[in-house]
Amino acid sequence: GVKNPKLPHELLFLTPFPQPPFGYKRETLFVQNDVLYGKTEIDWDGEYQEPAVTLPANGAFGTTYDLKFLYNAPGAKETKIITLKVKDFSTATPSLDEFYKKLQPYDGQGKTAALESTEDQNIFKFLLFAFLGGLILNLMPCVLPVISLKLFGLIKHKDYSQKRLLAHNLSYTCGVVSTFLVLALVIAGLKAGGEEVGWGFQLQSPAFILIMMMILFVMSLNMFGLFEFSTPFGNKIGGTRIEESFLGDFLGGVLTTILSTPCSAPFLGAALTFAFTTSYIMIFVMFTFIGLGLAFPFLITALFPKTLSFLPKPGMWMEKLKYFLGLTLIITVIWLYDVFVNLVDFDFMSMKLNVLFALWFFAFFFAQKISKNRFLKALFIVLPLILTGLTIDGLEMRKESVINEAKGTSFTAWSEEAMSAQKGKFIFVDFTAAWCLTCKVNKKLVLETDGFEELTKKHNLVLMRADWTRRDDKITQFLKRFNIFGVPAYFIQKPDGSVVSLGETITLSKIESNLK
Repeated sequence: GVKNPKLPHELLFLTPFPQPPFGYKRETLFVQNDVLYGKTEIDWDGEYQEPAVTLPANGAFGTTYDLKFLYNAPGAKETKIITLKVKDFSTATPSLDEFYKKLQPYDGQGKTAALESTEDQNIFKFLLFAFLGGLILNLMPCVLPVISLKLFGLIKHKDYSQKRLLAHNLSYTCGVVSTFLVLALVIAGLKAGGEEVGWGFQLQSPAFILIMMMILFVMSLNMFGLFEFSTPFGNKIGGTRIEESFLGDFLGGVLTTILSTPCSAPFLGAALTFAFTTSYIMIFVMFTFIGLGLAFPFLITALFPKTLSFLPKPGMWMEKLKYFLGLTLIITVIWLYDVFVNLVDFDFMSMKLNVLFALWFFAFFFAQKISKNRFLKALFIVLPLILTGLTIDGLEMRKESVINEAKGTSFTAWSEEAMSAQKGKFIFVDFTAAWCLTCKVNKKLVLETDGFEELTKKHNLVLMRADWTRRDDKITQFLKRFNIFGVPAYFIQKPDGSVVSLGETITLSKIESNLK
């Protein structure tokens, strides 16, 4: 099956090369849930050869035939040759026959009439899903540290006029939406270049994660009161602190967006599937609505200031709260460090780690105004930049993914070949990533429980884990076939070879209901 079919009617999905003693009938195309399926019937023409070759009664050919096909990739404007190795046959395919009976005939234009009639309705439905998904992201652990900072700012702004409060929250919203649009632009550019990308793709870059660690680390030092950010020429314009400025709100929106992408929320998966499989314009539209959903609670507080009444009044307690928020940022840095070392071959004691220490000394030097010497000031500014450059230049990606083991159960590395080799058994596959916090929650609540261990033994489950922490096109393409563009994702392969997607949320009962 192929997602989002756009195949010219005159072309076959698979064009067979002549291969005696086989003959081929014209391909029949079907579609279901906007996924294209091709069915080609193969005849045995051995009896027409000289000398005649009879069809073996036991189904075993005695030799392996390489059946070659020209594969026309729908929408990709490319063709390639694929090979099917055949050494026997079976006339018992009731599961396939039943499967094809459920499909709709394909009209050759990319959609069935039923899909076309509901397209407009689907767009509005998925826009709603995008908005709701963005709204729910506010509750995800990925963004809580930065959201907390924004709430801290709201307490400080509580007595502002509605006009000024609206301006601050619109700045935050602009930061959120503009960052989502930049992400959409990057995704559209990569897709146009033939690259496979998904939700959270930027966290597969170790250089990006290192820079994020540095930014959040400096922000945590700021919350601990080591120094205060000020706008350029602050003394001349009143020394406006950046966290109280419109620029601070905008940057808060940028950080919130970046940290939201490791999380998947209800409704978000469906919206992202629609965005990634339709037009480039729809990617921008969907990402805009996700951004509006993410910023919506703060827009509401600006439009209806009375909603801020539940927040306590500003006071000295806020100084202690700043320390707590600084700790949440440090925890986020530790999480990013864990992702970082899962991506690269990294020596903990190497000079590269000194980037964060250099930042600390840089902040301390300027906070305490230790020296007015311009050379020393320049040195403390240049040193972190040099160390950052050396670190990024020396990064080497891990050659193998890090496969963790769940409590009491052993997961092996996933591959489609490994799934094929285990055909005849129930296989459970966990698609995860070190930066995916939703994956970690599902792992703790379901996969590392005694109940899952018992379920594994009861059904003799084969457990596989696909690690998407670093970029892996094989994983991306497999997920894309099931209209999934991010993790977590869970699958069960049944003994007959059919694969069932369990979606992004799992329970023991949901898993067991598919082990039949």
